[in-house]
Amino acid sequence: MGIRPQAPQSDAPPLSELDRAVDILVEMKDLAEAAVALAYASILFNNRTLAAEVGVLEARSDVLQDELESWVLRAAPEARNVDELRGLFRLASASESICDAARDMTWYVEHGEPLHPVVQMALEETEETSVETVVQPGSPADGRSLKELQVETETGMFVLAIQRGPRWVYRPRGTSVLRGGDRLISIGPEEGEEELIALCGEQPVPVET
Repeated sequence: MGIRPQAPQSDAPPLSELDRAVDILVEMKDLAEAAVALAYASILFNNRTLAAEVGVLEARSDVLQDELESWVLRAAPEARNVDELRGLFRLASASESICDAARDMTWYVEHGEPLHPVVQMALEETEETSVETVVQPGSPADGRSLKELQVETETGMFVLAIQRGPRWVYRPRGTSVLRGGDRLISIGPEEGEEELIALCGEQPVPVET
């Protein structure tokens, strides 16, 4: 009988309970930032699709907070000073509060209620637009990162989120590489809309309101 090959061993040490908690906290921070940006955009454009995505983020934040608390409690027996772990709980609670507030911001949009007159006046003054595009295979954007494309510099558009299959990436970094089929939700000046569409190689998809 031949010798069964063994799977290669990773040189990276396993993550500790505290490392896992910190990773979750970073994700919660990113979620909170994305939730605020999407909530603002949903109000700015009276967009129920974006408002619904804020709800998804808020629900995900709830799950992450529970996971973080679990990992912190597991790390407690090994901690030199248990009181230092309280900071992680406080930061997680703050991130969750931000997500909750972002969710509250979208209530008017989701229920079709009129906005406060002051908010309405501010919205009427905006020169920004919201656009949803899908990256076409073989287009200039396919296989290139946001940094390579210089999306913000060249078009003035800010990519709020990228959907690839069932997964969303919120507030994508410049290193994020676009692929054919990716769905982008962006905001920016009206004159930048056509340039973004050209990069994606398709016509804009009207965002449902």
